[in-house]
Amino acid sequence: MALPIRSKAAASLVAAVAIALLTACSGGGTTDSAAVAGGDSGAVGTGVAYAKAQLKKYEVTRDAYGTPVSVPKPPELHGKTVWYVPIGTGVPVLATIGTQMQNALGRLGASVHVCDGKFQPTTIADCMNTAATQGASAVVTGFVDYASAPSAFQSLVGKGIPVLVGGVPVTGGAKPGKNLGFFDPSGLTQQAFRLMSDAAIADSDGKAKALVVKLTDSSVTTKNNEVGIEELKQHCPKCEVTTVDTLTADMSRLGSAISAKLAANPDIDYLILPQDAFLQAALPGIQSAGFTNKLKVIAAGGTTAGLRALKAGQLAYNVGQGAVYNGWGFADATVRLLAGAPIQPENDGAIRVFTKDNVGGLDLSDANYNGTAWYGGDRWQRDFLTAWGVKS
Repeated sequence: MALPIRSKAAASLVAAVAIALLTACSGGGTTDSAAVAGGDSGAVGTGVAYAKAQLKKYEVTRDAYGTPVSVPKPPELHGKTVWYVPIGTGVPVLATIGTQMQNALGRLGASVHVCDGKFQPTTIADCMNTAATQGASAVVTGFVDYASAPSAFQSLVGKGIPVLVGGVPVTGGAKPGKNLGFFDPSGLTQQAFRLMSDAAIADSDGKAKALVVKLTDSSVTTKNNEVGIEELKQHCPKCEVTTVDTLTADMSRLGSAISAKLAANPDIDYLILPQDAFLQAALPGIQSAGFTNKLKVIAAGGTTAGLRALKAGQLAYNVGQGAVYNGWGFADATVRLLAGAPIQPENDGAIRVFTKDNVGGLDLSDANYNGTAWYGGDRWQRDFLTAWGVKS
């Protein structure tokens, strides 16, 4: 899933398709990390075996992701309206979350109204204020950092309107309570970054020389990359890592930054991107450096365009997260907030490692991006409904 942004990244986020994965601003530039060095052949073999096992586990489809904890007293939502305020519906997964919240909460009798934040803090605040004047029963934000609009959040809470800050951990000195909850999907997102590193380890037989593009929009996006790099350090003692920092707002400069890194480090043979939407910005740099046939590219996202790039050979691996499941996860957190039950963090869910072998038979359409076919069945939906006391 993606993470929040603020206005500095807004102009470029539509192209970055991320769920999640974009948030507030801090500096850019490029840095080199120290090589991950040392290690004997036994350690290398163990790390490769581990990485291959992880890929094997996540390359297959699944139709359930554990049993959600039952909600003791499910809320009465018939006739109620929940407002969903995403940072911007131009990112496909954010739009899909709204649609799936309607599908899920509709089973409890609620309706969902979407107010598009359009990647503008003032528009997001206007949506939240309008929700209050229109009598919203609850407001759910999508990847909006609490610290970016604390007054708007507190205004709703002060009016007794429950607010779920969706897609982000607790930030900005917020104090969760009866009418203020946070839904944090970072556990699942960080797993995607580990799997990208596992792909490099397994594919290179433990000898990858990787250029990792670090998205430094916020501490959250930076942490995702750090988790991935730590996976390389822990399980690949002979791997080497070079990093290049970027901001979503600076994506147009990514190609030249990658080209410079490749020219300075001609032995690099893997490129790890934080989102498959960054591929088009990276390709000119790869080509100008003469690495088109030397470099294997690994990305996260699982978008329709990203999987088509995988099928065409532009990507070697793509770690996707199911947008439909994301939407139901938001709905589950909403139900729990309104019931006064603990909100469950998202540490497991629809995540899959796509490769040239398992993508070939898929119908790579936007309709399927907005469905469950790429990840397995939908038994997990019945599990959510059961937890909410709904007879399916």
